[in-house]
Amino acid sequence: MTKFVQVCLNGLTLGSLYALIALGYTLVYGVLRFINFAHSDVVTIGAWMAFVFCSAIGWLGTGSPLYAMPFILALSMAACALLGFTIERLAYRPLRRAPRLNVLITAIGVSLFLQNVGQLKFVFGTQPQAMPKLLSEKALFTISNVKVPVVDVAIVLLAAGLLLWLQYLVFSTRLGQAMRAGLSLAAAAVGV
Repeated sequence: MTKFVQVCLNGLTLGSLYALIALGYTLVYGVLRFINFAHSDVVTIGAWMAFVFCSAIGWLGTGSPLYAMPFILALSMAACALLGFTIERLAYRPLRRAPRLNVLITAIGVSLFLQNVGQLKFVFGTQPQAMPKLLSEKALFTISNVKVPVVDVAIVLLAAGLLLWLQYLVFSTRLGQAMRAGLSLAAAAVGV
């Protein structure tokens, strides 16, 4: 029974990570009406950029201090935003009025392009790299041999907080109202 509960807790943590990525897919599809297959590749590049920034600052071997987390996060988000802007301008915007199949094929192509560029030796390479640990992996508490690590609690709480914040943003703010109105107009124009 202990193994079952431990696996369920690990699944909750992994599911929280998946929920955040799925939320990104949902927002892109909901607003722009196409599936951006490069979304997960941009998330991966964000993680890699965090690794690169930690390396450049010198926090890689020694483990970075906790106060560095917002700084590294902001830099990685800026890099992903720049990459997303570039992809949108070069690949998706020229196809704005094209048939949906063209956009879908382009999204798959952008994803494959990012994956293959990432495997180049001077970019990511093909060898796994270890990120510095910001949070301890030791158990926050243990209940009858079921360990609950600090990092798992942080992931679940952060995912839940972000999901609640997005719920508030979409359904309780003017920006969310504008997003939903744009979605309704796009659906009406397409005839959905």
